[in-house]
Amino acid sequence: MSAKKAELKNYLSIYLPTVPYVFVYMLQQVENNADEFLKWVNRLPNYQRVIKRKKLVLTKKALVLLVLAYGMAALILAGVVLLFAKGLYPYAVGLFVVQPAVVILFLAYLNKLGVKLIAFKRRKDYAVASAKLMAHKATKIVVLGSYGKTTAKELLSTVLAEGKIVASTPGNKNVPISHARWIINKLTGEEEVLIFELGEGEPGDIKRFCELLHPDIAVLTGYAPNHLDGYGTVEALKADLSSIQDFVKPENLYVAEQAAEALDFKDKVQVFGTKSSDGWVIKNIEVAITGTSFDMNKGSAKAHLHSSLIGEHNVAPLALSFTLGQKLGLSQKEAEAGIAKTLPFDHRMQAREINGAWLIDDTYNGNLEGIRAGLELLHSVTATRKMYVTPGLVEQGTETEKVHTEIGHLIAKSNPDVVVFMHNSVSHIMKAALEAKGFKGIIRVESDPLAFYTNIQYELAGGDMVLMQNDWTDNYA
Repeated sequence: MSAKKAELKNYLSIYLPTVPYVFVYMLQQVENNADEFLKWVNRLPNYQRVIKRKKLVLTKKALVLLVLAYGMAALILAGVVLLFAKGLYPYAVGLFVVQPAVVILFLAYLNKLGVKLIAFKRRKDYAVASAKLMAHKATKIVVLGSYGKTTAKELLSTVLAEGKIVASTPGNKNVPISHARWIINKLTGEEEVLIFELGEGEPGDIKRFCELLHPDIAVLTGYAPNHLDGYGTVEALKADLSSIQDFVKPENLYVAEQAAEALDFKDKVQVFGTKSSDGWVIKNIEVAITGTSFDMNKGSAKAHLHSSLIGEHNVAPLALSFTLGQKLGLSQKEAEAGIAKTLPFDHRMQAREINGAWLIDDTYNGNLEGIRAGLELLHSVTATRKMYVTPGLVEQGTETEKVHTEIGHLIAKSNPDVVVFMHNSVSHIMKAALEAKGFKGIIRVESDPLAFYTNIQYELAGGDMVLMQNDWTDNYA
């Protein structure tokens, strides 16, 4: 099909009767952000193929929007029929032509209006939550960074729970309103430690979070150039992450070694990594598909730690959880027991056996450093055949080509037997970079990601290992 015919087909697909449903799905995928919704619409997708990876979740809000979208479409079509009946054919045709645009603008306006109304209500929730936290005697820990936040939060929560009453924000709920509601509805006042994950995405986010949460301790897990669609530049992202030093004392600011090298801090902060944490020296790191082990020494004190988490990149947050736990009052024995209880998290380097093969699901990963860590693991383990699967990274802004070229080079260095890219706007960049490094393995580009992931078990045989990294939602081309 020629490019012009394909473009015409895409344009005409906007008149399908299912399109109001597709519009509501699109809004839900961009978290009801009207501006992002309009950008997606303007990319002129084929509305028969927009819903590829997920489906519309029929929440109350989605149902209301569905009714209003179809109601508006029906009202316009009724007007078209009426104009035809009166012989006003040009007006009828014109109204029919603009019908999808009217529905689009109607939904966008409803969401912008809803955002304003919600923002007005949320101000009260923020005030109530902030006051409740100010009066709460618990030690408040915030976890921020470009990657590894959920992992660090869950590790801290698991370890500290060995000797403290701990509460942490659930799952990947990491925006101010979810924190405010959790504070208001879930905290009892008996907690000794509270842990919050910060979902920063645009300039000033760290300040807004800290004004709500009043942190005593902060853990900065790492820096990578992501969320650049919101930040615009890497300088703005770095400045926002670095601003945490304005809200936490330097002795209570724990920064991963990689982030400490990338960001600027006016005072000496507490740096942790795979070699040391709070004076403890880390040695003898061993990584296997069943977990990660390492030794820690500080003077005469010694500890041998084992976690079911996979990968050397987990050593730093595990070590921090061990040392920070003791700083907050846990005994060494309690901290060791907490580390032993840590488990892989859903879609974060989560291994499972299929037909005698190992599949490592790291699809929640969304940053370059996570890709680097996963590919290092893939390179280090022994397998009959190694397969690597990725669609690439979203929200890389002006760094898109640079980042995906680097991904191609990292894949080449890992040297799997088979590489599977998902066809999108960055797959050709990764493929070209991989080939430029002289990669001799098999390269595949899949046009139907859902079909591939659904049938992955049929791709594997005993002794194989496949690493799947990152996700690429439908609103990204």
